[in-house]
Amino acid sequence: MDNKMRLTSSEITSLWTQYIQDTMAICINKYVLATVKDPEIYSLYEFTLGIAEKHLKVLSNIFKSEKLEPPKGFTEKDVNVDAPPLFTDVFWLGYMHEMTMHGLAGYSISFSVSARKDIRDHYFNVILMLWRFIINRLKFFYPKAFINDLLIFLNLKRVNQLQS
Repeated sequence: MDNKMRLTSSEITSLWTQYIQDTMAICINKYVLATVKDPEIYSLYEFTLGIAEKHLKVLSNIFKSEKLEPPKGFTEKDVNVDAPPLFTDVFWLGYMHEMTMHGLAGYSISFSVSARKDIRDHYFNVILMLWRFIINRLKFFYPKAFINDLLIFLNLKRVNQLQS
């Protein structure tokens, strides 16, 4: 099987889904970068914004080479980066962890339903990149999230004790 094969319906579906998810990630990352205060979390979102933009270019090239119209996706019209912060920096850290895990699962499924080698290679490379991201970058942020959660828990416990 090679690139001369037409895309299967499951490949088109997974490429379409990944495209939508990457455009959403770009919007969310831009909002977070406009509101987050912690420089380490900022750098994490800056890095992942670059990844999402890179994936979008690869996906756009695939759609173009297959003479398929890409989905509209999310745009700058769908996010107000000037809006006040909705969540804490630590929330965004947890969000990054969850979205990375969901991305890993989604790309793994996309890999498993793809017949063409170039599409499988793309998904395989993204899966490897996500694992490297988890191992090399995200792991350093776990203590920060854990300590903050512990402080919140202790404060809530103290509030409950004072109210009793």
